[in-house]
Amino acid sequence: MIDEAIAAYELRGFPYARRELDPMKDDQDLRLWCPVDGWQTAEHVGDFVAERAVARQPALVVIAGGSGTGRTSLANYLIHRWAAGRASAPDNGFDPAKLIVANGRMDDYSAEAQLYDWVLGLYPLAYTKGYEPNESTEEVFDMLTESKPAAMAAALQKALLKLTGDLASKGWALAGILEDVKKQELLALANRSLRYVDSLLITTVEDTAGNFDAVLNNVGAALDANASQLVRLGELDGPEAREVIVRRWETYAEGALPFDEQAVEDAFGKKRRPVARVLVLMELLLTGKVDVDQPVRWPDSRLKFSNDEVIRRIPYLDELLLAGR
Repeated sequence: MIDEAIAAYELRGFPYARRELDPMKDDQDLRLWCPVDGWQTAEHVGDFVAERAVARQPALVVIAGGSGTGRTSLANYLIHRWAAGRASAPDNGFDPAKLIVANGRMDDYSAEAQLYDWVLGLYPLAYTKGYEPNESTEEVFDMLTESKPAAMAAALQKALLKLTGDLASKGWALAGILEDVKKQELLALANRSLRYVDSLLITTVEDTAGNFDAVLNNVGAALDANASQLVRLGELDGPEAREVIVRRWETYAEGALPFDEQAVEDAFGKKRRPVARVLVLMELLLTGKVDVDQPVRWPDSRLKFSNDEVIRRIPYLDELLLAGR
């Protein structure tokens, strides 16, 4: 029904698609950026990582949030800002097409083993992207592969320094995303390993009670205050949901909204929901309005929502989703 809704409302794309935003792949995703909740700090943190990129200094960002709050989308946005900062630096020779983004997801085992495995994977990843290492970089990674070092942070730092230095000399750069960090020890080890390394690492943490105790409690003690930032993402209330909904509609539509903004805000009310849930509710609302047997085109009145319809239907759909869990 999504394709039918796109046709009925004459949209350039579906405004309420639930997907990760990634402006490195499509810079049009920047138009969907909306300063609500923790995303209000996105520009400030983006400035921070861009400045670190220009200065060739390491940056570590921790993004904490519940399921569906947009952690990966924010990570992708910050990588875009870091790459843009690096590209703006004078005489650096950086080619944005040669940015290697190393993604990883943390399992529940020791911090040293997790980071060690991730760093080992950087070399073949870079190689498959077309990077050709110099001999000294190859030797460092060979040594790292042959035996697990006792001084883990120092060994990882050495490998990262060699790799990023060699990459930079050829117009390449490295950034990473480590998702679902479950132990604060990993952040502390990453902080030590990244010291002096010309790179950006973003870690995400699911903001649960257990992860707060294991990762986020007094997290500043594990990080370098000058080289790191912490972002907390939460859920959206009615006014914030309205802002996201309207921004996305205006990004993909030429015509007017088929619903009243205040009615949408009232429908979402004071109950807080993650952005992913806001989007799925709007998907159900919009697609449910389309009649495939008697198709019409907006602004036909049959595609317009009355205020009462919006205010009743969104909480009803929310209850259906909860019942279906």
